[in-house]
Amino acid sequence: MEELLYFTELLGLKVYDLRGRRIGRVADAALVPLIDPSRVDRYLVGGGWAWLTIRYDQIRTVTLDGIHLQDERLTPYHEDEYMLRIGSPAARFRWTLICDTRSDICPT
Repeated sequence: MEELLYFTELLGLKVYDLRGRRIGRVADAALVPLIDPSRVDRYLVGGGWAWLTIRYDQIRTVTLDGIHLQDERLTPYHEDEYMLRIGSPAARFRWTLICDTRSDICPT
């Protein structure tokens, strides 16, 4: 059985590169419904003034001690209309609208 991690537990988790160096903390997460409507697909990592985007398949492990990467090809974050950020109020409103029209991807 997979272990469940809540969004509030993800926020602020340290993110480490392949050598164990801290590259930032999780500032937000996002779904990309076109890829998978129920899995967190992107992690937004704040490393100062800029955010980096980490895809779920670039992660080796996720624990309460931090996120360890298996791939260091990180990209700068930019707004994307296909990405549904979990932490933003606008995203929660859009998710509510999607749930109203698509009951197959929303919890009952």
